[in-house]
Amino acid sequence: MRSPRAFALGLLTTWLLAVGASAQTPSPTGNLYGTALDTQEKAVPGVSVTLTGPGAAHRSDSDAKGDFHFLELSPGSYSLRLERAGLETARRDVMIVVGRSVVLSITMPVAGATEAVTIRSDAPMDPREVETGATFSQEELETTPTTRDPWAFVRQVPGVLVDNMNAGRGRRPRQTAFVGKGSNPDQNRYNLDGVAISQGGVSPIYYDFDSFESIEVTTGGSNPSLATAGVSVNLVTKRGTNQLLGSARGFYTGGAGWEYGIEAGGPVWKDHLWFWGAASSNAFLGRTLFAADEEPVDNQETLKHWNGKLNATLIPANTLTLSGTGFDRVSLGLGASPDVSLPATSTNTLDSQVFSLADSHVLSPKLFAALSVSSVKTKVGNTPLGGLDEQADLDRASIWRYSNSHWRVEDTQQQAGLNASAFFETGNLGHELKFGFGYRHAQLDSASSWPGDLLVGLAPTHEAAVTRPQIANSEINSYDVFLGDTIRAGNLTVGVSARFDSQQGRNLPSAVPANPVFPALLPAVEYGGDSAYPMTWHQVEPRVGATYALNDSRTLLRASYSRFADELNTFTVRTINPFPGKAELLYPWKDRNRNGPPTCLVWTVARCCG
Repeated sequence: MRSPRAFALGLLTTWLLAVGASAQTPSPTGNLYGTALDTQEKAVPGVSVTLTGPGAAHRSDSDAKGDFHFLELSPGSYSLRLERAGLETARRDVMIVVGRSVVLSITMPVAGATEAVTIRSDAPMDPREVETGATFSQEELETTPTTRDPWAFVRQVPGVLVDNMNAGRGRRPRQTAFVGKGSNPDQNRYNLDGVAISQGGVSPIYYDFDSFESIEVTTGGSNPSLATAGVSVNLVTKRGTNQLLGSARGFYTGGAGWEYGIEAGGPVWKDHLWFWGAASSNAFLGRTLFAADEEPVDNQETLKHWNGKLNATLIPANTLTLSGTGFDRVSLGLGASPDVSLPATSTNTLDSQVFSLADSHVLSPKLFAALSVSSVKTKVGNTPLGGLDEQADLDRASIWRYSNSHWRVEDTQQQAGLNASAFFETGNLGHELKFGFGYRHAQLDSASSWPGDLLVGLAPTHEAAVTRPQIANSEINSYDVFLGDTIRAGNLTVGVSARFDSQQGRNLPSAVPANPVFPALLPAVEYGGDSAYPMTWHQVEPRVGATYALNDSRTLLRASYSRFADELNTFTVRTINPFPGKAELLYPWKDRNRNGPPTCLVWTVARCCG
């Protein structure tokens, strides 16, 4: 059997070969830092520390300074036990939250000196934290009266301004746009279980609120793993534990039908393998709108979600997490108005899947590493009720008839990240050296077209539009690396780091077909793609933060300075595509038989252009 050390070295080698170019993603975990002290406030080395909680037990020993640490812990309630011969065993209950570190100083009296050990309940604040924002635990998510969506909690974070709220009344939800201090909305980032899923600050998913374990909102700071200066929202789903748990809900309304949700989680192999899964469906109360000629239109939206997470600790030093999320939305009756006939209204569909794999390993008491890989795929489409074979026309009353334009967008993202932390001392200084290396690839494929024979009659202006579809594909590659050191000297903690971002974008090859009726007017065109990356930039971003602890570490003075690089997205790259939109040529026509453009359009265009 291979030794744990040989397994660790082999695993690290596999990581380094597999990542090649990989990317940091915000971790959906928290950390615990502790110090074991005697009654004289002196460090106690060699203390055996055991941490038990949602998953397998974690074990470590305090070093020469009495310090110990547990990194990348799943959110939840934990119990900490400190043991050493000749000293009283100390116990402590700890709550780990995502994106934050718990810092403890625990005194261990001599055995038999006291009947019970009393530990302060007010733990010191985290001197390593130089970020601004807020973290909401599962208890807060369950008990806070809100509209039960992530944006209700984003709205509560100081320094964040939102443009609207989902006020309920059964209407379909909408994303809330928001902005943080000193940044633009397109620099916001949504992360699901540590996976960056957004582009241009827009989430491709609506969420099943009951599946959340916690929500972390970061608005700034000197953490070198922060990719942008915008607001970062990290949404963490629940996980299975050694306790079998489940719930179900149902709600029925005559107008919207059934809304339901179900979840369950528990051990597959106790202390080693756990599973959690959830599914839900929300049918929002529809409205009856009226299109042209007072035609009734059913305007309704249905959302379906599923989530799954598998956690494994097959050997004590390794933790593996596999998670997946799916989302499907169908919106009926879009575009209904007195200027649009019923066949010209549209159905919008959105389908997204997110998959991620994260693995962390304690290589030694002084070295920790974590790898993550993920994939995001989103498809959005708008299809007219009249179908894709009917020709769309604007009649004399400026009402769209028969059908309408249609479009689709496919967005795919792949990313990976490798992070490592090393702990060491130089004299009286304690160091935590952090390293991260990352890669992200995103591709956007888009197409839009008028239906039928791609001819559009415009009766109010007596024009005929000869059109050609829009097809454009673009991609971006983002590389980043950071190196930082967190230095502790008494009550002073200083973090110094530098991050390097390299981003490049280009348009990919695309072929656009000709107009089927008049190929001589709008012939087929092909674009071979950009030979290089016309959008390329590199940025070095220094970041420094410092904290000074007052009043026995329960009051901290903080200061930080950070630079950030704006995030490039595929929508921006597409603006330099030579064929960014539908092409059209306008020609005047005369309605000689006075029965409107549908029957004479082809003849008149041929007469004008033939």
